[in-house]
Amino acid sequence: MQSISPLTASDFEKKGKEVVSKLEIYISPDWINLCSLGGKNYLLEANYSSGLRELTYEPIAAEFSAIIDDTDGDFNP
Repeated sequence: MQSISPLTASDFEKKGKEVVSKLEIYISPDWINLCSLGGKNYLLEANYSSGLRELTYEPIAAEFSAIIDDTDGDFNP
């Protein structure tokens, strides 16, 4: 078997634990990253869908939804 050094098995484990989504909200004058706010990931789920079947410059309808963890009440006015 071919060696993969200097990589180790732990190098591949780290990649599987990285956040692959990012959701930011705009609270003037800053964009706030909800996936890394104060060391916590508040994004539980995000979904995006559109009727786009091919690339176009015309506006198209799309739908976006997200579930945010607010158990601490950080986003409750």
